[in-house]
Amino acid sequence: MAAPPPAVAARPPVILQTCEPPRCEVHHGAEHSNGWRHRQEWTPDRLFDPKVLFSGDQDIEVHTPRWTYVGCGHSDVPAGTTPWHVDAIVIAIDAVTPLEGDRYRTTLAFGYWLADQSRLNAWLFRPLPEDQRDLQFYADVQAAHGALAIAGNVSRLRVEGLPLRHVVIKTSSPDLVHAMTGPDIFHWRYSGYPAHNTTFKHAQEVRQLDKEIVLLNHRRIEVSFWLVQQRRNKIAQQCAIHAVEKFMEKDCSAHPKSRGMGRVLRPSPPPTDNQGEQARPLQFTDTEYST
Repeated sequence: MAAPPPAVAARPPVILQTCEPPRCEVHHGAEHSNGWRHRQEWTPDRLFDPKVLFSGDQDIEVHTPRWTYVGCGHSDVPAGTTPWHVDAIVIAIDAVTPLEGDRYRTTLAFGYWLADQSRLNAWLFRPLPEDQRDLQFYADVQAAHGALAIAGNVSRLRVEGLPLRHVVIKTSSPDLVHAMTGPDIFHWRYSGYPAHNTTFKHAQEVRQLDKEIVLLNHRRIEVSFWLVQQRRNKIAQQCAIHAVEKFMEKDCSAHPKSRGMGRVLRPSPPPTDNQGEQARPLQFTDTEYST
């Protein structure tokens, strides 16, 4: 009798650590004297949990004109300074699906926001899939695909001349975060993604998303998912809503190009508060953005 297959580990091993020393800078760009101590270890479950990573009142996000950085969770910083990890950025995403009974919209819309003046802010629309069950989850997974495409571009462009080491995907979708950080996704991967052994909705898209994350991990880029309330993700939501408006302006019955991505040059007016609560309408262009 053949021996039974070995049991799948309950939790994945810790993925590759970065070889470069951690970089922690304070406001105005001065390097922190104890920056090497301010490392944020990779989390095997991909969950970005500020309650665990931040011990006090430190800023979770540090906003600059071109990037939103991950703040430094350590408290031993000079008074009046705002430390951040210069190799870790936040990408806010949102997905909008047609309202029930809306026969005239045949598209999903996605929004991406990195910073007030980032040229990588984007909106994107794609046709509805044939299988429209659990459509919101499908849309959230597709939005995450776009965020990874942007992360790949950032890794080539570099962040202010430095290599990218950590991408935090900020989303208000609990289903997406649970799917990509829960134990089921790791069990499924380590057993070879068998089609008969998964409870994931839209399993093919989830598998592809997981593979894309692993590819970034092999390039020494960590990907984490951060679950926030919708009110903290309003700018990305406005990008997605704008994609809906642009689609409706063109032709509400035609299928859009699946790879087209419009670029946001800059919001107007530029600054918003850290929660995104004072977000104003954004100014967009129709420039094609290649992923």
